[in-house]
Amino acid sequence: MISELAAADVMMLEHRFGKRKGRLLYERAHGRDDSPVKEREAQQISRIGTLSKDTAEIDLIVEKLEYLAHELHERVQQRQTLFKTVTFIAIDTTLAMHTRSKTIGEIDDYNTLIATARKLLEEFLAEHHKPLRRVGVSVSGLRKKTQRSIADFHTD
Repeated sequence: MISELAAADVMMLEHRFGKRKGRLLYERAHGRDDSPVKEREAQQISRIGTLSKDTAEIDLIVEKLEYLAHELHERVQQRQTLFKTVTFIAIDTTLAMHTRSKTIGEIDDYNTLIATARKLLEEFLAEHHKPLRRVGVSVSGLRKKTQRSIADFHTD
């Protein structure tokens, strides 16, 4: 347990685990870490929103989904990013989260994004006949447009 490590004497930890490891365990157990924070590229971009009412009405859900997909697409464009996978996110009235995903290839096209999200929504509603509280859409498999993939190189 971390609380036991935090309560332990630093000298005992150094004796048992070695000077460096013992000190490290003691410091981490007290929430201290001086290592630099490493910035990473996002692995996915998402937008989730609350519906105006709990509903299973496809028209109300699609209206919200289109709004969220538009905002998401703007983020994708701002980051100059391509994506491979679209995920539909549904949160029902019990706050259980459900997802459906489809990998479609590297694109940044809004029409494909919303068409895919809508198809995933329809598939979800066909399986689950319950009202939703929140919905969302996510893209993943991101790559900067400026990066080149192996498919960009042709050999004759």
